[in-house]
Amino acid sequence: MPEIQLKLMGSLGRLAGERETRLLVDEGATVRDLLTLLAERYGPEFAGAIFRAPGEVHTYLRAFLDERDAELGDRVAREGGAPAAVAVLIVPGFEGGSR
Repeated sequence: MPEIQLKLMGSLGRLAGERETRLLVDEGATVRDLLTLLAERYGPEFAGAIFRAPGEVHTYLRAFLDERDAELGDRVAREGGAPAAVAVLIVPGFEGGSR
């Protein structure tokens, strides 16, 4: 099982009570799997910051693998089991204004 090192940015770090953590994941685990594991570890308030409904990730949440924007289906361990460096953050939404 690969061990993934994570950085929890912005309000996620505050909700988790730590900015960095490690998780053991199954071979083939995806970003979505990783988010689910984090939600289970840190509880309902943290989960609410990630998921707007079960299995539906908020549109303002971003995950990065090796400093590249990642999709929810991207695998977090490379071929051969080498884990990616993962950062997960919430990007605040912006509301439109009027002129």
